[in-house]
Order: sequence, then C-alpha cells, then structure tokens
Amino acid sequence: MSFLTNNNLQFKIVTAPELYAVRQPVLRPHLQPEDCGFEGDTDSDSMHFAAFIDGRIVGVLTALHRTHVHFGDKAAIQFRGMAVLADFQGRKIGGALLHWAETVLVHQGACRFWLNARIKAVPFYETANYRGNGTYFDIPGIGPHQTMFKTLGKPL
Repeated sequence: MSFLTNNNLQFKIVTAPELYAVRQPVLRPHLQPEDCGFEGDTDSDSMHFAAFIDGRIVGVLTALHRTHVHFGDKAAIQFRGMAVLADFQGRKIGGALLHWAETVLVHQGACRFWLNARIKAVPFYETANYRGNGTYFDIPGIGPHQTMFKTLGKPL
C-alpha cells in the first residue's frame, strides 16, 4: 500500500529492517543500524509505516497489536519507534505519517491507540489529540516518557 502527496512525500508500508536507517540516528544513535529492531517488530500482525521524499526514507512508525490497562481488555494499537530524520523535522512529516497510519488502521477496524512518548515529543502528540495519563517514567538509557492515548471511530 502506498500514498503519494502533492509535495513528493510518499507513504508506504514497509518491513522492519527498512526502518532502521531512521530509527538508528534518531532513536538509538548508540547502536548499529542492524541492532535497532524492537520487540514485536516481527509479529505477524505488526505494521511498519514509512514516509519517503524523492525515494529516500525520512520518517518511520511501527504499529503493534497490544492492549493497555487504560483500555481494559479491549484490543488496541501501540505505536512505537516514531522518528523523522533531523534534516526533515519541522516539515510536518511526522504528523502526516501518524495521521496516515491511524487512517489505515481505522480502516482495518482499529479505534484505540497508545504510545510511550519521550517527554520532548509530548507536545507533538498532544497536537495530534493524544492525551497523557500524567505519570512520567524512565526508560533506562533512553530517558523520561509519558504514556498517551487516543480513540478514533467506533469500536467493533
């Protein structure tokens, strides 16, 4: 599946290893690209979304089918590994990629979304109508985070 915008920004569903070229410099600069896989990347129902400009991957996002206590025992989508290369940040690519991923997943029946946002990214997710639970926690070696939630559409 692919979607092309009017400014050479293209969205595609890709494989997990294709994301590492963005994950590594943005999220895990202390690792080698091949070591940037996340738990759940290879699950059969995981989806990997990418933004491309002129054929170059510049933004990434992974969606995992994982519930959260906030939603009780209801199915939910966890977003992980949202990243946009530094040279492309501030161009609304991340927001467009997040919106496209939500749209694809809602079309497939999803309506509950959650993620663990780095503190510096909380305002970005608030702009996309995610709401935090108010509790901050630390991921060792990565930094402080807040869990954020959003519901779209109607549950099946």
